[in-house]
Amino acid sequence: MALRKQSGELPEGSVRLSESEAILFQWKNISSWESLSDVWPLKYGISIAAVSSSLSAWYINRCYRSMLKLGAHGRLVSYLPTVVIPAIATSIYHQEKVLSDVLIMKSECPVCIQIRSSAIQAIFGGLYPAVLAPVAGFMIATRHYTYDVPPITESPKETFKLWLKLTRRIQGFLLAAVCSQALLGAGLAFFQVKSIIKVNEKILSAEKSSLPPGHTYDDKL
Repeated sequence: MALRKQSGELPEGSVRLSESEAILFQWKNISSWESLSDVWPLKYGISIAAVSSSLSAWYINRCYRSMLKLGAHGRLVSYLPTVVIPAIATSIYHQEKVLSDVLIMKSECPVCIQIRSSAIQAIFGGLYPAVLAPVAGFMIATRHYTYDVPPITESPKETFKLWLKLTRRIQGFLLAAVCSQALLGAGLAFFQVKSIIKVNEKILSAEKSSLPPGHTYDDKL
């Protein structure tokens, strides 16, 4: 059965669904879809977004740790908030703010969805670790005396200057990370919208030809 937006009286045989029920309905269609080439952006988009942001965050954190001469000190303390959290946050926000919208085509502005997806990737794959990684690094460097870090409570301006100094050393990579993550987010949203349109069209076509969606009707489209 195809999912359609409908206002007023429902056509005979139709079932009214809430937004959450409609999303679940669409996701069941996608999960059982036979042709992976039709639905891979919907099935794996969240994973791609999360892995991409975590890899970018990992390298940013690695750069700051190297500049602060941390060695093996505090690896878990720095990598957990700067690498794991961006991956989790990217997954959650992409699912709630992008994929859920795409599945039911809630927004009539595909470009708006792309911008939203782009912003999520840029924030968690570039901006967030660029702020949090040095903060975590400063704490570890102060504790283990690996770098002369001004006390943030007593000299916040000096600490900020140190952050700027270190950040300038990798500003090229940071800019590239933010831009590439933004492009990835926009690209994922584009392919997800394209994918759900294809799925909906094939379901409608299958209903007309009375063939199971996602299986044997492709040659008849």
